[in-house]
This record gives sequence, structure tokens and C-alpha cells, in this order.
Amino acid sequence: MALSRARKVCLSLVILILALVSSVGCGKGRSIWSGLIEEEEREGEEVSLPAPPLPGGEEILKNGDFSRGLEDWVVIDQGGSRYHGLNRVELVGGPEGGKALYMFRRCPEVDGGASGLRQELNLRAEPGRELYLTGRVRADYQNGGALAGCDPRWHPESAVQFRIFFRRADGTEGEWYHGFYYGEVRGADTVHFTRVERGRWHDYSSGDILSEIASGVSDRGVELLAFQVYGFGWDFDGYACNISLVIK
Repeated sequence: MALSRARKVCLSLVILILALVSSVGCGKGRSIWSGLIEEEEREGEEVSLPAPPLPGGEEILKNGDFSRGLEDWVVIDQGGSRYHGLNRVELVGGPEGGKALYMFRRCPEVDGGASGLRQELNLRAEPGRELYLTGRVRADYQNGGALAGCDPRWHPESAVQFRIFFRRADGTEGEWYHGFYYGEVRGADTVHFTRVERGRWHDYSSGDILSEIASGVSDRGVELLAFQVYGFGWDFDGYACNISLVIK
């Protein structure tokens, strides 16, 4: 009987000790020891973090907002074939406090010429890439014989034009361009020119330029040679700012 009572006491002590141990935990039904083991295992694992968002594209045009003046740009001062005329390029206040490019030409002898800026690119666009151009433009005055490309015999004229020079993989070279004009122009090339309101800022955004210029050889890429923003004609007053050329 005494032995039986001693066994009961020992059994009670064991049950009490087990109860005390099981009551100590980390609040989530785990013992302290199991929690430490899990943490040690977690420290040795490679933590998989969400991938960063894909970038919107790479800006390939330098100083497109003219915040550094005319740095990275070369001034275009192209006279006419018979008379040079008066050309001017300068930076003025932009529509939102920044800087804008002002392009001016006067030639009383009605001979077309250009004023503006050029930047070398020398960049190869691999197959599958996309190229987009954005900017703000304003056309205050225009005068010429081939405004908005209305006469295909002559170089198309407008107060503001964007132009990209490129070379295809087969060695052929070409030029992509888009210009802006105001008013009624009979025979205007509406594919390469956009009609805007005279004296008002206009926001421009292109489609994918590379899909246009690849011309069947896009599987081998295209070399981008240079970019120009300029005016061309007998007389013009044009503005441009916030120019961006992004490749994706």
C-alpha cells in the first residue's frame, strides 16, 4: 500500500513537470526550443523578394529639357541654296518655368533654310526594342513653299520638326520625322505633320518609332545615328521643350 502511494506521488510529480514545460511557449502553440530551431533554419534560407518593377525605359537623349543650357547639342545654322537669310537659336522661358528652345529664321528672298539643334546618338537598337518620342512644341509663324510637306518636290517645311537619322542592318539609311503646322494648308502631309493651334503649346507623343523605321529588317536591329529639333522654311518662329527620346 505504501509502495503504491509512493508510485502515485512520483507519477504526480512527473505529470506536474510535464505540464510546466508544455505551458512555456512563444504564444503560437510552439515551445521555446522549437521556435529557436525554426528561426535558425530560416536564417540559412534564401529569402525570395518581389522583383522590382520594370523601368519605363532608358532616356537616350541628353539634356532634353535644356536645364544645362545648350550642353550636348550642336547648333544648326543652315542657309538657303541662294541666300543664307537670318537664323537664330536661343533658350527662353518655357511654359512651366523651365527652358524652351526658340528657333527663328527670316529670308526676304524666299529661300528655305534651317535653324535648331542636333545631337549625335550612335546607338544600336536591338530587335524587339521600342522607341518613343515626347515633347512640347509651339508654332508662332510659318512661311514657305512646301509647308507641312504639301509639295513633295521640296524638303518639307514647318516651324518645328523632329527628325531621327538611322541606318538599317542592311546598310540602307533613312530619316524619320514629324513636324507641326497651323492653319489650312492644302495638300498637307498629315502622316508626318500634326496641325496645332497657332501660338499655343502642344504636347506630342509618338507611337513606336522603331516599328516604323525597321522596314522589314527589324530582326537585325537598327542603328540610331542622330536626332534633330529644328525649324525649316523661308520664315518661321518655333519653340520646343521637354524633349524625351526613350528606348524600351
